[in-house]
This record gives sequence, C-alpha cells and structure tokens, in this order.
Amino acid sequence: MIARLSGTVVALEEGALILDVAGVGYRVHVPSGVLADHGRLGEAATLLIHLHLRENEMELYGAADAPTLAIFKQLLSVSGIGPKLALAVLSALNLDSLRRAILTEDLARLKEVSGIGHKTAARIVLDLKSRLEADGFGLEALSGAAPRQGFAEDAEALEALQALGYSRAEARRGLAAVDPGLPLETRLVAALRALASG
Repeated sequence: MIARLSGTVVALEEGALILDVAGVGYRVHVPSGVLADHGRLGEAATLLIHLHLRENEMELYGAADAPTLAIFKQLLSVSGIGPKLALAVLSALNLDSLRRAILTEDLARLKEVSGIGHKTAARIVLDLKSRLEADGFGLEALSGAAPRQGFAEDAEALEALQALGYSRAEARRGLAAVDPGLPLETRLVAALRALASG
C-alpha cells in the first residue's frame, strides 16, 4: 500500500516524526538515527515505509534507505520480535553493527538492546545469519573487517578502553570512528583521541 513518503517534517514525537505529505500528516515510527538525520522541523524528508497492520490499527515504520528497511522486515520475521522491538534494535545498533553481531553470533552485543534476552538473541542469529550470507553479507563484506582476527582485536580493544575507565558504550563509540584495518595499538590511540575530542 504505502511504500514511500516524501514531505515536510512538522512535528517530532518520541521515536516518531510527523510527515506532512500534501496536507496529510503521517506519523512514522523511525530508528533514532533517522530522527537525528531527518528530525528537523520544516525540512523535507523522504522515507521508505513499512505498513504494519493489526486487527484495529495501522502503523507506519520508516527507514532512510532500502537495506535498513530490508533488515527491519527480516527482524519482524523472527519469532517474538514485533515492530517496536525491531525498531529498538535498529536504534541501538547501526546496520553494519547489527549485521556483524549476527554473522559473528555475538549474542552479548544483541542482548545490549533493551528487550532482547538470550533466547531472542539466539533466534535472531539462527533465523537471519544464513539470509545475510545468502544476500552476500559475509564477514568480508563488512567494513573491510578481517573475519575472526578483527573481531578478536575488537574485544581486546574494548577491554583495554574499559580498563582505562571508559564504559562499554563509550569504548564502542570511540572504536566506531576508527579504521578497523589498523593495528590494535594504532586503533586504541585513535579511539582515545576520538573520545577525548567529544
């Protein structure tokens, strides 16, 4: 029915924006990243839409690009995950981080999302890993990261930053700004600079 909306952002709500399209206001639930990028009042925005139908209501969920909308729909196919929880996953993890967590079976990373327990994290991996691989999203396709060694170094880098007093979330944020192909020590120095600068 509704696959795409282009209009003007006229209001913001928690986890949603109101998009005016030819005089009609559509409430579109979106990940936090979309709110950050498109959540400015009076500005134009174009969103790809998933229309979720329930017995007595229709809700719109939006994404800024096709790959994000595709993985949102894939998350909905996992038993126990509805649109609100799928949105929470995409708010907590960017697309590459989510794919990496699934492909490396990083249940701990998935469980950092509010509402995701061990069983649900395991179901996400079980249901989506083979789909991602079939779609060409193997480990080698993710941001140039080396399959296993890269992830071992990520764990080492996280532990090193946490030992220096940073929270796990801060450590991840610092490392996200660094080229994963760099040697571990170089990445740590660059992550520390990124964290110090803001």
